[in-house]
Amino acid sequence: MEKDEMNAIDHLLGVEKTAMQLVSDAQGEASKRLTSARAQADEEYKKKYSILIDKLEKDLQTRISEIKASHNEALDSYKSGVSKIQKDVFAFNALLDSVLFAV
Repeated sequence: MEKDEMNAIDHLLGVEKTAMQLVSDAQGEASKRLTSARAQADEEYKKKYSILIDKLEKDLQTRISEIKASHNEALDSYKSGVSKIQKDVFAFNALLDSVLFAV
């Protein structure tokens, strides 16, 4: 009977060893899959991030061009308006005399 008990214990130890090996293999496979999935997710993130950055950069450059054009148009309009104003030298000299030489 002792031999049967020893055989049963040996068999159970063998089953436990096999189970440990299966668990270890499963953990290794899970680790590989996680690493692969993480690398794939990182690659996809970088690709989408790059596309977004390129779009935002393009939108920024377009907006800068629009603002520069609008600014130049407003500045040209102002310069044109100022150049059309007739100069009244007599009134300007009178103002200077009243401000600078007032007693």
